[in-house]
Amino acid sequence: MRIPEWQKVTTATAAVVFLFWLASGIQSLVLKQFSLSESFSLTPHIFLQPEQNFNFAFGFSLPPLATLLIGLAAFLTVAIFFLRSLKKASRLLIFAFSFILSGAVFNLYSRASNGFAWDYLGVRLLGLEGRWNLADIFILAGLIVWLYDLSVAAKRPGAPSA
Repeated sequence: MRIPEWQKVTTATAAVVFLFWLASGIQSLVLKQFSLSESFSLTPHIFLQPEQNFNFAFGFSLPPLATLLIGLAAFLTVAIFFLRSLKKASRLLIFAFSFILSGAVFNLYSRASNGFAWDYLGVRLLGLEGRWNLADIFILAGLIVWLYDLSVAAKRPGAPSA
């Protein structure tokens, strides 16, 4: 069954708003419960500890304005790509774009209002440690689903062969 384009946009917009609200609520809970010096272990490798992240993705240090402008450009690129692919967008692709866009909007909002993003979910594994927030996880999950959808689409009847 073909989904009308307006319904795809409405569904994606509602999902982005809900996921933004969810990320904001969880961040607020973590920030109210823990100070910057406190850490709470969820498992031997996963912990909660708030951290102000002034860096761009993957720890790259950029001036705050550059971080905002690159983030905004990335958001607009994904949004335009989504709007251009609406005719053939599957439910899975709408789900993927909703997650990517909500994560991008939340991180942009956080950086614009605070000058940094709050990261609070830490992982220690194989001597490495990193921290993320729920918006980062949304972006990663959306990218994984997007790649999966691309691989499934390539196998559909009538898809161009490699």
